[in-house]
Amino acid sequence: MQHTSNQQIQKPSIIKSKILLGLAGISLIALFCSENNSVSSLTQNFPVSISGKITDDSGDVLAGAALTLEKSKLSCVTEANGTFAVSGVASMESSFSDVIAVSKDGYIRCRISIHYPVEKDMVIRMLPCAGTVEDVDGNTYQTVRIGNQIWTVENLRVTRYNDGSPLPYVSDGNAWEELTTPAYCYYNNETHQDSIQKLGALYTWYTVSPDNPRSIAPAGWRVPSKTDWETLINYLVSNTASNAVAKLVASQSDWFFDEIVEHNVEAVGHNVTGNNKTGLSLTPYGYRGCEGSFNYLTIGSGWWSSTQEQPSCAYSLRLRYFDGNYPPIDASMKKCGSAVRLVKE
Repeated sequence: MQHTSNQQIQKPSIIKSKILLGLAGISLIALFCSENNSVSSLTQNFPVSISGKITDDSGDVLAGAALTLEKSKLSCVTEANGTFAVSGVASMESSFSDVIAVSKDGYIRCRISIHYPVEKDMVIRMLPCAGTVEDVDGNTYQTVRIGNQIWTVENLRVTRYNDGSPLPYVSDGNAWEELTTPAYCYYNNETHQDSIQKLGALYTWYTVSPDNPRSIAPAGWRVPSKTDWETLINYLVSNTASNAVAKLVASQSDWFFDEIVEHNVEAVGHNVTGNNKTGLSLTPYGYRGCEGSFNYLTIGSGWWSSTQEQPSCAYSLRLRYFDGNYPPIDASMKKCGSAVRLVKE
């Protein structure tokens, strides 16, 4: 997401103010497990009624899927005919916003943002899981098959190399700015394990460089090359009737929304229930700039490739809430902190 000086992201002028306000207002406090439990004077009680059905990729209903509203703490299990109904009362500040989390053995977990307390006739589609892979820390990641490739569907959060040696953790922004070596951090120096599991870690490119003799990828897996990312995009271009490839790989939750995307049906942030038909679930969990600052939470993110572009830069795939068509693969400064996905060898 961070680019060399002649490749800076050109953001529409309206974003300049909205990012400042949006990142302050739609912050980790609102989205990722705040420890601040004080009740605001604007707290309202919302009668919640969410109903629909859950199906597999072929449209067959799925019984026994567990469904939870993450903020409202309401839950249910789908009936034999695949239907679900969740009701209760949610206390929230100012306006209603929640995320439906659905899980079932053998299927990729999904998360879907909702902004209304009453939703009827929802259809939630779950994709088959292609198995799991475990890193050296014992973290387990679900995977999905897309064409002839198998990808992890969660951001890597491993803290050690495969030989057990620790990867340097750097929280200080000034120290990060000086890095020319492998390192990792968590967005905004997050410490809560639930949030870390959701967000994953951010790594310098030096961590995933082919010149690094140690690897953070489990045996049989690798950090994707630029060619791997291009193979994925080309497959989707060749096998979909829509040009909105970015929506096919973007998650269904946590994306920023404003008037920029309100009328752009191909934008990632528009109607997020139409996202993620591949199951890859690329998430807008930000990045760390080469100067050490944290940016772009809910706006977008970037995922490293193992391919160098020039001595100070390497390629990464990036995705932003206003993107449509094809997610770009651009050069980023190697000292930036970006997310990492894995592809099977």
